Amino acid sequence: MVTLVIAWGLCNNWPRWRFISVCWPYHVGSELVLLHLIRHPRLDIAPGICYGQSDIVANHAHCLQLADELRLLLPENLSVISSPSQRCQTLAHMLHPAPELDARLMEKHFGNWEMQAWDEIPRAEIDAWVLDVIAYAPAGGESVLMMARRVLSFLMSLPMRADLPRSELVLLTHGGPSSMILAYQFGMTAEDLASAVAKKRKSLDFGECVQVQIKLC
Repeated sequence: MVTLVIAWGLCNNWPRWRFISVCWPYHVGSELVLLHLIRHPRLDIAPGICYGQSDIVANHAHCLQLADELRLLLPENLSVISSPSQRCQTLAHMLHPAPELDARLMEKHFGNWEMQAWDEIPRAEIDAWVLDVIAYAPAGGESVLMMARRVLSFLMSLPMRADLPRSELVLLTHGGPSSMILAYQFGMTAEDLASAVAKKRKSLDFGECVQVQIKLC
């Protein structure tokens, strides 16, 4: 076994670029998929609001800036798969004439908490979540484990995609799913993935793009 650096990236943090790197074990001969993983632009919303899957509009100026920079950064003619949320889809359409939309890339659904200020959510509900971060779901929403199942389902579907021209593509998603993709290691179950993110979450900044090369099969 050799160790291969398989993720690197840069983030336009207005005005400074930030570089990151991640390593996972890699077996020679493994089939790999290279993902250009992007978190959506900044949002036009007041701070301190739990928005989850609520369809919040991205900041237009940040969208335009990111689109210009990503066109220079990304290889040409890559497939683009995006969360259907406006904040992802708007940028996706600036990068590709016909991006594919996949609901499995959506943010965690916070149910009755959506569009409430975090400090107005009943303390008892927050405490229940803290006691069981992986399995707790707000009323009408989903748990971290439920989100892990759909994100893992999406990743496992990629090697079977005969319509993808090559094992390299662009993903436009949110903070929660991007954390799971960054935490994924070959052979993980949904329970493993949810646990890994709950213990140590690595998140992307708004508009950050990283390259992640992962073994899926």
